[in-house]
Amino acid sequence: MTQSKYDIKAAEYRALAAGSTAAAEACVLDHAREQHQASADRWTALAEAEESRAERQRQIAGV
Repeated sequence: MTQSKYDIKAAEYRALAAGSTAAAEACVLDHAREQHQASADRWTALAEAEESRAERQRQIAGV
């Protein structure tokens, strides 16, 4: 199966979320850690939205 643009974006967003999570875990300052975690949460939400779009596209295409 070929990856759609949505699958590619979702993978990119997941990688960014992982980076933000790692930064949050390594951070010693509470405020900065919260910012990194909020960023990770946003990237994860974007990835989930792209995955939803990809699934919908596959349903429409009948794949």
